[in-house]
Order: sequence, then C-alpha cells, then structure tokens
Amino acid sequence: MSENKLSETSRVMELSNAVGRVQHEMNNPLAALLAESQLLELDPTLNEEQRDSVRRIVDLARRVIASSRKLDALREKEE
Repeated sequence: MSENKLSETSRVMELSNAVGRVQHEMNNPLAALLAESQLLELDPTLNEEQRDSVRRIVDLARRVIASSRKLDALREKEE
C-alpha cells in the first residue's frame, strides 16, 4: 500500500472514530429527551397547543435518532 493511500485510510478511520464519539455524546441526552417528552405527551393537563409542541419535540428527536443510526450504518460499512 502506498504512503498516500495509507495516510488517506488513516484519516478516514480518524474521522469515523470522531463521528462515533460525537454520536455517543449525543445519543444519551437524546434518548433522555425523547423519553421525557414521551412522558410529557401523556400529561392530561396539556392543552392542544402544548400537546402539539410536545409532539413536534418527539418527532424531531426521532428524526435525529434515525439520522444517527444511518451514520452508524455508514461507519460500519466503511470498517
């Protein structure tokens, strides 16, 4: 393997590791946010506007989780 190819491979692996660390740092708080917002969604005292806001939070958290899983799949494919 040429030195350039080895250097490129090393950079890709470093980037993959950095992405993995960022994902790990995001996933724990994101899981807590999703759990708390799902519990809040069940609160019978919420008015409709509040309930819509909580639903948006739940939907957005799920979208971020889905994006994170796609990144995981890409990382695993590269390894």
